[in-house]
Amino acid sequence: MSERLLIGRSRETERLKELLLAPGPHLITVRGEAGVGKTALLEEIAKERALFRYEAADMNSRLLKRGFTSDFNQFFGRTEAEFPSWEDALKSAFAAALETGSAIAFDRFEALCGAVPEFPAVLREVFQSVRSASPFPLILSGGGVAWMRETVSGFKSPLYGLPNTTIELSALSVRDMPAFFPGWTQSDQFTVWALFGGIPGVLALFDREDSFEANLSRLLTRGSVFDFAVRLATEIPFREPRIYHSIMSAVAYDCDTPGRIATWIGETEAKCGKYLSGLVRSGLVTKIFPCGVPKDGRKGLYRLSSPALKIWYRCLFMGSGNGASGLKTRLNAILNEPLALASAEALTRLGRRSRLRFIPEESGLLEGAKSASGTLFALSDASKSDWLIGLASSDPTPVTEKTLRGFALHALKGRDDRRTDLAASSLAGYTDEARNFAETAGIRLLELPDLLR
Repeated sequence: MSERLLIGRSRETERLKELLLAPGPHLITVRGEAGVGKTALLEEIAKERALFRYEAADMNSRLLKRGFTSDFNQFFGRTEAEFPSWEDALKSAFAAALETGSAIAFDRFEALCGAVPEFPAVLREVFQSVRSASPFPLILSGGGVAWMRETVSGFKSPLYGLPNTTIELSALSVRDMPAFFPGWTQSDQFTVWALFGGIPGVLALFDREDSFEANLSRLLTRGSVFDFAVRLATEIPFREPRIYHSIMSAVAYDCDTPGRIATWIGETEAKCGKYLSGLVRSGLVTKIFPCGVPKDGRKGLYRLSSPALKIWYRCLFMGSGNGASGLKTRLNAILNEPLALASAEALTRLGRRSRLRFIPEESGLLEGAKSASGTLFALSDASKSDWLIGLASSDPTPVTEKTLRGFALHALKGRDDRRTDLAASSLAGYTDEARNFAETAGIRLLELPDLLR
């Protein structure tokens, strides 16, 4: 296991260690998207606590049970023949765990339940039969946050009602990139996060002893390990993969509504909406809502679930096979939105430390976030009366006074009923004239060090 995979996971690691000491039988759910570091977390815990971890593969029930028997014998030093049923397998595992003081973890729980649909019901029956005051934690680890939520804690799940604590691993923050790539420049640290996301399994593909540019040339090439990994992740059993790939390609090129997607790929809006629902359920596409827009409204925008998917669709799926070629000239359109989100997060931290006029309750992209100068983002308080609106510019040249003046006029227009502050975020900095204007107009300026600290 690579130590790098656990960067930024100290809180989750300590929480899991604490839960493993809780008395009596209880469930622990570890969930998060593929590559986020669930298995690495379990392996780290196994250094200090005896942990029987069974990782399910994509096989049928018979072969999974055979593999479980083999792992069981190796871990507990037994010579059991193949267990006749999953009920027998679980009873033996639980008895051995109680005898040895071990914890049990089922990794890739989604693969196990896919091959053995009755597994949650069998697990509940056997688990409830455990009577012990000593710690007996059972860890269920799986990808697909929505699927894990429904299968483990959903009202219709056989496991519903069991004592259960959830640890959810999300992508790493841009602030974790200096620790992940300590020898790189701040610009490269931000760019790798913006292009590939904070998924440790993806970031681990980079050779941090090499330059960022050399890594791009190696990974953004047909047949690379990155290319192979993303192709594997998108090979889901849809009946019409051509339509799904076309839709995801359109989303990668910033078509964010069913209407725009339909125009891009030449299909009806109704058909695109139906397929988008399937992509959202699969976890490949997510629906986000701009700051201030009701979450149950129809103004949600579609995004690929990971920046790595976006860069793959833009550079390799339809590309010539060398996506790194000419990438620098296309970065502006790709980096603006991640810069906006990272800037909103940085300002939210300032607000919570009372460094803003109000405590932010919500942050994110601003509705109608596209502008000629960059991407607009916003923060608001709970009452939606106090706002901070920002401009994120990934342009390779410093932001000018003219750009800031135009942004200020655009941001404040029609907002007489709201108390509004302004901010700007730039990867290339600001001209002296822009800094003077910002000081006079009260515009807060952010640069890379503010995002990474």
